[in-house]
Amino acid sequence: MSKISSGEIVNANNELLCCYATCNRKATAYDCDGDDACEECAAQSERWVILADLESGPWLDLESAARVVTELDALGYDVEIRSPRGSEAEGTYYRKSDGTLQIVGYSIPQPECLEEAVRRASQAALRA
Repeated sequence: MSKISSGEIVNANNELLCCYATCNRKATAYDCDGDDACEECAAQSERWVILADLESGPWLDLESAARVVTELDALGYDVEIRSPRGSEAEGTYYRKSDGTLQIVGYSIPQPECLEEAVRRASQAALRA
């Protein structure tokens, strides 16, 4: 996704707009660089990891998880779905720039658009 580099862009109501060139939504969040963005573009600029039991869990198996990741990639999201390792707990995580994971829901809210995209992609994968 390319960004608009010429400072802050506002609409007729003087509302700050998303910094991504293909987006004309109001900026309500910050992207991975700290620039003003809409929630969806901000979520798409980040890396996400969903930890779930793919071996015997009730949600997805390995094959359906791969279909979900492919669908999310087509929508512009960078999401990895895998089973927890070691002492990792199931959940949705934000991958920080140093590679460590931080669970969402506390200091980092889960973007609603990401949650909805995962829900729809997983439903489609389970129907396939």
